[in-house]
Amino acid sequence: MLVHQYTRAYSAQLLHLVLCMIWNAVGVYQIAQGQQPIGPVASLNGIVVMTILSMTLLILLHKGCEKSYCLVSLLPAMAALLAIIGAFTGEPTNWPTAIWRWAGVAVNIIGLVGLLQVVRCFRANKPAHHA
Repeated sequence: MLVHQYTRAYSAQLLHLVLCMIWNAVGVYQIAQGQQPIGPVASLNGIVVMTILSMTLLILLHKGCEKSYCLVSLLPAMAALLAIIGAFTGEPTNWPTAIWRWAGVAVNIIGLVGLLQVVRCFRANKPAHHA
């Protein structure tokens, strides 16, 4: 069953998305309190999108839609990569302290690990080509 083959991949993806949702929720709360958010992104819309993405990935796994699951998996990984690049290229003042900057990098590395797990599983499921 596809769900069991991709358990580690989906677990890493879900952990990444949940941590990002928490990150955004904290940031939204801080902005509402007149404080600087813990990072440059804080959005309720982002939380909704990540929730939908988490459910979509799970539904695709349960329905056995491996290729669609792999393609949709690119979305959070691309967002994670952009966030990591932003941590290295963005203004340090986008984060209240350097600790939050590197915490964001750590959270988003989990997203890249999730994609690597997806690729590993997809390759393991791919039938071998014979010459």
